[in-house]
Amino acid sequence: MLKELLPGAHTICPICNGECYPTGDRSVLPRRLRDVKVLSPGRIPLNPCPSCGATDDERLIYLYLLHRTRAFEPTAPPLTVLHVEPEPRLHEALRRVSRLSTQSVPASQLVSLDIAEQSVDIVLCNDVLDRIRDEKAALRSIRRVLRPDGLALLQSAISSTLPATHEDAHLTTDTERLKAFGSPLRVRLYGVDYAQRLEQAGFAVERFRWWRGGRRFGGALRNRYALVRGELLYLARPSASRLIDEKFSPAP
Repeated sequence: MLKELLPGAHTICPICNGECYPTGDRSVLPRRLRDVKVLSPGRIPLNPCPSCGATDDERLIYLYLLHRTRAFEPTAPPLTVLHVEPEPRLHEALRRVSRLSTQSVPASQLVSLDIAEQSVDIVLCNDVLDRIRDEKAALRSIRRVLRPDGLALLQSAISSTLPATHEDAHLTTDTERLKAFGSPLRVRLYGVDYAQRLEQAGFAVERFRWWRGGRRFGGALRNRYALVRGELLYLARPSASRLIDEKFSPAP
């Protein structure tokens, strides 16, 4: 009985249903990310699934699509999904759904998407925006292809202590970027102004707190799906409209 109540007991990966053992070991993170208290480091997994390799970000996004949208409902209308620089396990899970038209593009094509205007229902863009030099062009591109009632899940590594995003165009070497941004691939490290930057690009932004999502998201105590405690999911819409055919109202 005690084992059942302990956090992490019988923890599973919702993508492959394999056992997943959360460690929360932040020593694997670059020092810069630890120093500025980045909760979710993007594609550096804190709790990778030992069975399929799914990262904590992949599991969180999958659970949101499963329980807060109609993406996986067999009787729902067809949807178009754009997956930028796709994570393999999440992308494969989406491709298995026949009524989803899932497209993928590399991060390098984000600023100039060759996709019709207002033709995409859902955009998934995880740990990409902080690698794009022309962030404003990338956000304009996402907003252009989204339907008026569409949704973009825009995740990035975000510091909980930096009041403003740190950018420095003069940092050109891998060593300099690693020291400043926690990765040689990044050109910025987002601060607590991240949502404001998305809003300035014309999006209505909501922050989803998975630990308020109840059992479907693993519960705040048990954390059944080995998610990163405190990580927010950033939901961006081109207007203040609700998500297409949303089954549940997002938690405040």
